[in-house]
Amino acid sequence: MGPLLLFFLQASAYQSGVQAYSERRYAEAIPFLEKAASGGSQALVAQYMLGNACLQAHQDAKAIQTFAALFQVAPDSAAAHLLAAGMMLRAKLAPGAATEAGHALEMDPHIPQAHYVLGEALSGGDDASAVAELQKEIDINPSFSMAYYRLGDAYEKRGDWDRAIAVLERSIWLNPNHSGPYTLIGKAYLKRGDAGDAEGALRHALQMDPQDRAIRQLLEQAAPKREPAPTLPSASPPALPSAPPPALPSRDRQGAVAPAPSPAYLRGLASYRRHDYAAAALALKEALKEAMPAMPEASPQYRETLQMIGRSEYLAGHIPEAIPWLEKASAAGARNNELSFVLGNSYLQTQQVPKARAAFADLYGVAPESGAARLVTAHMLIRLELEDEAQAELETALAREPKLPEAHHMLGEIAIYRAQIDRAVAEFNREIAINPGFAMAYYRLGDAYTRREDWEHAVPPLQRAVWLDPTYSGPYILLGKTYLKQGDLPEAERMLRRALQMDPNNASAHYLLGRTLIQSGHEEEGKKLLRRWEELRQEK
Repeated sequence: MGPLLLFFLQASAYQSGVQAYSERRYAEAIPFLEKAASGGSQALVAQYMLGNACLQAHQDAKAIQTFAALFQVAPDSAAAHLLAAGMMLRAKLAPGAATEAGHALEMDPHIPQAHYVLGEALSGGDDASAVAELQKEIDINPSFSMAYYRLGDAYEKRGDWDRAIAVLERSIWLNPNHSGPYTLIGKAYLKRGDAGDAEGALRHALQMDPQDRAIRQLLEQAAPKREPAPTLPSASPPALPSAPPPALPSRDRQGAVAPAPSPAYLRGLASYRRHDYAAAALALKEALKEAMPAMPEASPQYRETLQMIGRSEYLAGHIPEAIPWLEKASAAGARNNELSFVLGNSYLQTQQVPKARAAFADLYGVAPESGAARLVTAHMLIRLELEDEAQAELETALAREPKLPEAHHMLGEIAIYRAQIDRAVAEFNREIAINPGFAMAYYRLGDAYTRREDWEHAVPPLQRAVWLDPTYSGPYILLGKTYLKQGDLPEAERMLRRALQMDPNNASAHYLLGRTLIQSGHEEEGKKLLRRWEELRQEK
């Protein structure tokens, strides 16, 4: 059979398979998709559709084999069962997902994301079991922000607002670029009666996802008549989830009425609410001095005032000045996520990495010298663009725990930042070998290939990233760019329109889609998108 005839047969099989699949005639689609998956330009897409058609036709064994081939893992491996479980979960086949995740864990009790998938599969019914599985995932995979996010969601469903807030804060500090945890923490604050905190979190979520109606509805409940709060300046230190103004002290732990706040305290509170943090710190120090020695050092008011001073200094950018106040609050018995986070970041910015690691270990409930503590610390260091220190933490962590999830991924991120593309590719491939269900590793692997303009090798990992996590716009944008470079304008347009649906204010997606449409002959719409791209650039 000649190559041209083979091409037409594969193309025809693909079209017939897609039509049958779209009409939900899954059993009929399977033989066509099997032919299309054997080769040709649409082979990977056909393979993905074939796996899903097999799931829907209850041919699970064939589905597992197909997904194993798609992700280049052994068909009898824990990874194959995990990947099939993830696909079942997205296909809303929760019982099958739970079964396959269980098989993966039987084969490899430490495989990342299997407990996460199992927790997700159970979340519609047995909330207690879902919570247990998500906590097990965090124990194995301590920097996986989605596990904290979904654990917070599980606690919210049980009405456990305090625990929900605690784990959602940890999710936000690991990944501040996802609106979901901000939305959920805003809802939890609202349910707990903390309207001010709810408003701050929900406004942040709305900035990230301005078309989300659910966020707007929650925000109306939190602040129905309030004007938008001013945002922190871009030069501020890492922001708190909502940076709420401190509350007026009312009663101590024994229920006794606290002394009325002094004029200096009220001035500090007013300055804090105006975001004049330097003035707030000065006034609160004066208030503390006036209150001593009448205010016992063991009292909640004393601890709260110390922490408020430290937080004000931190938000004013006075990092060295913040540390002693935060340390005093900790020594006085203050224990909360925000204190550990602010203290840890303050230590990082003053080159005290071991102390920072101890603070973050306390925040995430891990041993200070563990690989998990070093991994979380590396996350925070990368956010502060302290790559050398982050690399040292990650390499030490991997020397102790060679299969620590996300460590190779972060080393790959550092390599991309330094334009060390070959090293980045190697690190991302190492991450995928350890953590085969981690969509971000495939995305950044594809990104690495695009940076050296290797468009052919960029497409497969980017497609796999989309199939593992279809909710993130990044892979769609890079796929659009890749197809544009390859001259496949219809596919480029399709990917970029999808990206803009998900992220309507993304400047890169506007630019690339504008260029694509102009090349396709749709000049008016293309120029309109390029004008919007210019506006978005100026806004940033």
